[in-house]
Amino acid sequence: MSWASCQCRLPPPDALPTSIQTQELREFLRSCSILADPTRYESEIASSTTALMHYDSEIQRMEGSIRTAASAPIRLLAPEILCEIFGYIANPTPSTYISSPEALGTLAKQDLLQLSQVCTLWHDLIMGTPALWSEIGIIGIYWSGEHLKVLKACLERGKDCLLTMTLNFLDIHSEHLQPLMELLVHHCHRWLHLSLVIDPSRLGILQAFKGRLHSLQEISLTLHSWTEGGLASIDVFEDAPRLTQVYFTTSPWISGLPRLPWGQLCSFTCADTGTYGFLDVMRNLSAPNATFTLGNFHPYEDPPHLPPITSQISSFSLEMPVVDVQYSMRVLGAVLDCLTLPRLCQLSIDGTEAKYAEDELLRSLASLTSLESLAIADHWQPAISVNGKIKKTTFLITNSLLLRLTWTPSSSDTCPIPRLSRFRCITRFRFNPFHSWAFARGRVDKARSRGDEKPTTPDHSRRLADNFEPVLLNRGLKDPNRVGATWRSLGKKWGKIFITCTDELR
Repeated sequence: MSWASCQCRLPPPDALPTSIQTQELREFLRSCSILADPTRYESEIASSTTALMHYDSEIQRMEGSIRTAASAPIRLLAPEILCEIFGYIANPTPSTYISSPEALGTLAKQDLLQLSQVCTLWHDLIMGTPALWSEIGIIGIYWSGEHLKVLKACLERGKDCLLTMTLNFLDIHSEHLQPLMELLVHHCHRWLHLSLVIDPSRLGILQAFKGRLHSLQEISLTLHSWTEGGLASIDVFEDAPRLTQVYFTTSPWISGLPRLPWGQLCSFTCADTGTYGFLDVMRNLSAPNATFTLGNFHPYEDPPHLPPITSQISSFSLEMPVVDVQYSMRVLGAVLDCLTLPRLCQLSIDGTEAKYAEDELLRSLASLTSLESLAIADHWQPAISVNGKIKKTTFLITNSLLLRLTWTPSSSDTCPIPRLSRFRCITRFRFNPFHSWAFARGRVDKARSRGDEKPTTPDHSRRLADNFEPVLLNRGLKDPNRVGATWRSLGKKWGKIFITCTDELR
């Protein structure tokens, strides 16, 4: 057959499939191919059934062992409860003087890391709960480069959780201070509570935190120094927008106060060793309902001339352990005389073995027209012999004090503290019980005359008054004229009146 005749019998080129069509055809034929016989897997499935039943049996046995094990209750605890338990272990109170391994273990939360090795659940919970890593204590005595690595790991585990920091910069060597400060500055925006112990000579390093303390709400600042110095230039905390509570402790050689956002502070607590710097604090506090606590106030010399101070605080607590009785009387009198407290609602005076300046106290109380709560405590000690002379113990709660505070219809315009609704005495005192009874009953009548609360029955307040004296008699007061009754947490309530007198005299 000639080529010409063969060429006439071939299909024209456009009738042949293209390469793409050929590929699609092959894929179609491949998809339509007959699958292998599935029955060949039946034998494999049958052989595996026995193994699966064995595994199911093992799982049930293991679950039964877990349910009956001694650790079963722990395994069943919810993650929230476990985190609460771990929290008590994660945040121990750091000690100031501990060995280097102990300091490193405390920083790394060694006890918590040991718990994380109990099981996978505990490990994941501990490492994945930032709140467990939110309290960090840095103690400077044994600080080293190794501590820096551990600190970095703890800060990373805390992620973005707000932090409670304890920083003791007293003995950190200068070679470790720079890298430590760089790490702290990077995370200081997370600080919620800060406890800082530092020498005033190193206060300059705190300027690195200025403008970064966006979350700080509470600070405890302790300054240790044996040399004189001032604090007026310290302004790192002045622009902390959320700071509301300050605890301040210093030495007699340090003068002045750091610059603080006084207008937003709700609470200020300090210890004053006789420099009278607390008066500046009281003058500066201006936030509504601000509270001021002065602890451990023990001056060693007569007070200087104190200028008049007007403070807007609503609560004032004074703790005055007495070293010398004559100084205590004069000092408290001078302090009370210089203060004007138009918004004061709560006053607490706590002293030790001292007769306070009663005239100044009464004069001060008379000016506190907004005062609603008064607490007075003096801790009695036995009389002792000094140079052959008996040192007498005197008390604050006296007949004259109660008499001046007793309200009667005739003294309604002159009785101090017209709004008094809570009076608490904690002391070993000796006074005429009739004065205490008259004071209590007078205040009840005062509340009734104000109409603060209506008694449930017309004679409710009268029955309260009638029940008060038998309570005194039942408490050991056999003779009403006897001076000195034994009372234990004797309290009576009517409306808004609450009076507690606690006497521990044996």
